[in-house]
Amino acid sequence: MTRLYKNLSNILEQKLFLYKEFIGLLQKEWDVIVDYSLDDLQNVIKKKEVLILKMQMLEESRAKVTGSIAEILGVPSDQLTVSELVRLRKDPSNPKLTALRKQLIGQIEVVKKLIEKNQTLINHSSLSLKQSLSFIYRADEEARSFYYSNGVMQEGRMQSRIFSADA
Repeated sequence: MTRLYKNLSNILEQKLFLYKEFIGLLQKEWDVIVDYSLDDLQNVIKKKEVLILKMQMLEESRAKVTGSIAEILGVPSDQLTVSELVRLRKDPSNPKLTALRKQLIGQIEVVKKLIEKNQTLINHSSLSLKQSLSFIYRADEEARSFYYSNGVMQEGRMQSRIFSADA
């Protein structure tokens, strides 16, 4: 059982490290969005995808370890959380597991806030771009149109003159 607890601690420490990297990428993503750098944004997105895959692999490992612990304790594995594990069994690793759990929860909150912040920036940037394009199209249409929006004809840009060859 001690080996399983150590494995769980190691997995949680690795998750902390990956979340720290992920937070750094989210902060970099903010800067890249502000700078309107598509190439840099694509690079950040690729790095985020790799980190997410690593996180998924770690989560699968964590699920296996907690499944093994749940089997030994005789509880359903889907109900066994770190806090429940600490509550169910007295172990010298409990304080460390509790500290790791708190750190992970804190990092998850930071990730959530950064994702929301970046999404808001992307939405505002997209809206600003759409409004700019709309303004340009509208100005172009008005410049080419022979009618005002109220239906009155515009005067031509150049004065027309009739030229008679008889004179």
